[in-house]
Parts: sequence; structure tokens; C-alpha cells
Amino acid sequence: MSNNSQLSARQRIASLLDDSSFVEVGGLVTARSTDFNMADKDTPADGVVTGYGVIDSNLVFVYSQDAAVLNGSIGEMHAAKIAKIYDMAVKMGAPVIGLIDCAGLRLQEAVDALNGFGTIYAKQSMASGVVPQITAVFGNCGGGAAIISGLSDFTYMTSENAKLYVNAPNVLDGNHVSKLDTASAKYQSENSGNIMNSMAGKLPGVNVIPDAAPGGTGSIRVRGMSTANSSNDPLYIIDGVPTDNINCINPSDIETMQVLKDAASASIYGSRAANGVVIITTKQGKGDRLAINVNYALSAQTIAKRYDMLDANQWGEAYWAAC
Repeated sequence: MSNNSQLSARQRIASLLDDSSFVEVGGLVTARSTDFNMADKDTPADGVVTGYGVIDSNLVFVYSQDAAVLNGSIGEMHAAKIAKIYDMAVKMGAPVIGLIDCAGLRLQEAVDALNGFGTIYAKQSMASGVVPQITAVFGNCGGGAAIISGLSDFTYMTSENAKLYVNAPNVLDGNHVSKLDTASAKYQSENSGNIMNSMAGKLPGVNVIPDAAPGGTGSIRVRGMSTANSSNDPLYIIDGVPTDNINCINPSDIETMQVLKDAASASIYGSRAANGVVIITTKQGKGDRLAINVNYALSAQTIAKRYDMLDANQWGEAYWAAC
């Protein structure tokens, strides 16, 4: 599929699917709102082309946003068409592919547009783990539209024109797009939200095995090693502290990473290093001193009134009298 962002929404679908296989759904739908002079605006297909077709004879459902119609913004009927496609895809067990070029919320439709966003999020959540969800960003994908991408299983971006962000780079305190374009494909690929993905191709001898399941974290194998240990995962050392979970680290906080995969690592860390050792130093932990935060709570109870307890004889006499 071409990554030319100048292609129209229909041309992108035609480039993606097998020849003459696309069947459009809701092609005559237009915007329903008449507020803010919306009745005077032409909104063909309400800014999104939806339908289904085949790729290599495999059924897929697709929607493609049209930036030529109100900048591809999401309104009430726009969202309803995408939600309909999700219902059809879940019923058929087929993937959903979204081609994104969107200015975000359609302000003219206000609450109706907000409800549309919520409807799409709900459909994506219900489809998660049921059908694959793929998004490709060709232009803007900002604000609430970025959540659509985030809820997908896979997201692709064109290198030149795609912009993916919740807050635009210029909005970030102390930043400007000329200084750091946090919405660009380059930045997004280098600052993945998954630390395991950030290791791929950057550490020699490390094989990152992705997990395509929604919420999956994947696994890491050092030089394909497997041992008699209960797990084949390597030992992770974060700022000098051994741990089994590295998913709590933001990849952008990592200063350095290195891998030990020889006998020296076993002499230092013992049998736990049989599958290799991944040593991570964060930006906060790169200094000479290690700071450890300890949280604890202390509680005490006191007896408000003490009672004189019966001894064995007194208890026996009381029991005998009661009988």
C-alpha cells in the first residue's frame, strides 16, 4: 500500500484491498447536525468511507477517513459508521483496519461528537481479543483520535506526514515542535510504550518475541538459551536491583542497557543467570548513590478496661452453680 498521504480516502482503500473487492457500507450517510451552519456544508459519507473487502482472499473490514471533509473530524454519524463496521467485523470474526487522517473532535457537533468517541472506544474494547484491530496513520491523529490508535493491536505511521499525539508538541511545557516533534513517527517508534519492543534490534544476542494479544507483553530470549529453570526468561537487573517485571519502566527513562550471557554472569548472580542477565540503568539511577523509598505504617491498640479473669477453681464453681 502506498504511503502517499495525498491519496484520497477511497484511493487508500483501493490500494489496500484486492481489485474490485470493496463493498461500501453507508455511502449515502451525511452529517445530521444543523448547528453552526452545518446544514450549508457538504459532508459526503460524513468524512469516512466504510465497508469490507478482501486481502489475498481474506475478508477484512475497513474504514478510511477523508481529510477533505471537515478535515476528517469525527462527528455523530461519522462515529456511527465506524461502530457499524465493528459490529459487522465481530459478527464475522474478521479484522478491522482503520486508515486515519483526522483532525479530532468535530466541535460543531459538541456532545453528539463526544458520544461518538465513546461509542467507538466501547466497540474497540469489546472487539479487543476477539478480532485483530489495525490502524495506519496517514495524517493527523490527535486528541481523542489518538486513543483509537492506542486501543488497536497494531499501529503504523507514514514517516513524513503522520502525526500521532494526545497533546500537540507545542503544548508541552518548555517544548516546541522544532525542538522535539513528539508526534512524529520517528519519535513514536523510538519511545514505544512497551519496553520489550524498545529492546528489539538494539541489544546484540537478544531475541524479542512479540505477543500480538491485546495487552500482551511478549518475551525475551538471550541467544536462544533455554535451561532447566522453571522459566526461560532472563534475570533483569534494574539500577542494581534484581526483578522479574520490567513492564513498569517507561522506555524513555532508560539510560543504558547491556546483556551478560557468559559464565561471568553465573558467577555473579548464580543459577538465576542461567538464561542470561539484562542490566538496565535508568536516568534516575545512573548516579553513584542509590535512593530507596520505603513506605510503612504503624498502628497500636490499647485495652480500654481490664477485667479480672476467673481462675480454674472459680470457673468450676461457676459452672457447677449454673448446672
